[in-house]
Amino acid sequence: MRQRPQRDWVWLLALLALSLLTGSVQRRAAAEGEAPWFAGFVRGALVPLASFIGRALDARDAWLFGIASAPEVLRLRAENARLRAAVALYDERVSELLGEVDALRRFVSLPPVPGRSRVAADVAASFPSENRLVLSVGRRHGVRPGMPVVDGNALVGLVRDAGERSCTVEMVSSPTLRLGAMALRNPPAAGLLRGESLTKLILEFLDFNAPVANNDLVVTSGFSERVPRGIPIGRIFQVEESREFGSRRSQVFPLANLGAVREVWVLR
Repeated sequence: MRQRPQRDWVWLLALLALSLLTGSVQRRAAAEGEAPWFAGFVRGALVPLASFIGRALDARDAWLFGIASAPEVLRLRAENARLRAAVALYDERVSELLGEVDALRRFVSLPPVPGRSRVAADVAASFPSENRLVLSVGRRHGVRPGMPVVDGNALVGLVRDAGERSCTVEMVSSPTLRLGAMALRNPPAAGLLRGESLTKLILEFLDFNAPVANNDLVVTSGFSERVPRGIPIGRIFQVEESREFGSRRSQVFPLANLGAVREVWVLR
């Protein structure tokens, strides 16, 4: 126990002597305008340590900043995803509008049916699953039940009911609609057309030996008082026959886009 205080005094005296020595060396070097001899040693020992500590602190700050900014990064990523989706919808809408422009061009150039006038109409409501449309014209515009309705491509349907300012159209896709039609051949192959879906109609031929083939154009036959002859309906894409029952029919793809029609003509 007595040796420890003596040892402490020895260390204290040594540190004082070292302090006086380094102070004297530093004052002499300052007077001569030079750095003391031990400055390079201290710098060489402390600079790497300080650099290591600085990098560690920078890494810690970057990590803390990453944690603090994570919600913002997630928000920006979600916003980026929404913008990409908006751009995709915009491109889709532009393509749709270009298609409508092309349809309107064909719509305007639709040749008039001899002895008939046309009434332009907007589709006020569309019910594709029910195979019907509601148009913005009615009796005050001269519209009557049974009149054909066309778009820029082909027959859409027939007026079923007519009010004063609006009317209901039964589309050609309706299974309850029966319409005289024929495949353009020489001679034409006549039959009875009915709907099955928005993309498939059925034409049952009166003559089992009717010479028809895929891609034949199907038009109205003109056997009805209201519906004139020659209005395009669709094209045959499959011919079916049953010799056992003596029947022949074809599947017809409608030319009118029945699920997306927007503007039409009523033929009076």
